[in-house]
Amino acid sequence: MIRAGHEAVTMHRRHRISADVLKAAVSPAAYYADHLPTMPPPRRGGWVPGGLCPFHNDHNHGNFRVNLDSGGYTCFACGARGGDILAFHRAHFGTSFPDTVQELAERYLTRVGGVSDET
Repeated sequence: MIRAGHEAVTMHRRHRISADVLKAAVSPAAYYADHLPTMPPPRRGGWVPGGLCPFHNDHNHGNFRVNLDSGGYTCFACGARGGDILAFHRAHFGTSFPDTVQELAERYLTRVGGVSDET
């Protein structure tokens, strides 16, 4: 096994978390509020308007919808769709699945003390 560096290996071990734990801990409403600046404030759960679609040059509010319960998203104009916030993050930022889990764990779970610097 080739080691990219002790720091990278240690960081990976410290922050290993399952996608299921991450999805249970991160509210889709909080995630989408951070990443969709044109999303109107939601008044309820379920499928709500997500603002302008971030996957194409959208000019029409109403094409893009997000589900605040499951984290799913869909665009009726360009066809972008996914089942949870991990799928959205991967598609929007072009990250791999492990990198997506790592980024979201560092950003959201450290807010509530879910990821520790100790092993």
